[in-house]
Amino acid sequence: MEPIGIFLEKYRRGEAGATLVKKTLLKIISGVVGVEIDVAAATLRGGAVYLNVSPVAHSEIFIKKAAIITAFNQQFPKSKILSIR
Repeated sequence: MEPIGIFLEKYRRGEAGATLVKKTLLKIISGVVGVEIDVAAATLRGGAVYLNVSPVAHSEIFIKKAAIITAFNQQFPKSKILSIR
């Protein structure tokens, strides 16, 4: 029987991977749009990114959504993002 720490390690790695994906996505958004977003304001669920930002920032991101999604999917081909909401 394995210790509980080894069992829980796989969940910690997944969380760290999701944080890396979020940070990379937010860097891409910052580069394309010029809007700085906190990591806590972004949520990844089922191929969609949910951003808790101001309406002005959300409009700018929505206008350049195709460029953001393309740039992200080139860097992370296994982590496909289909939409930004």
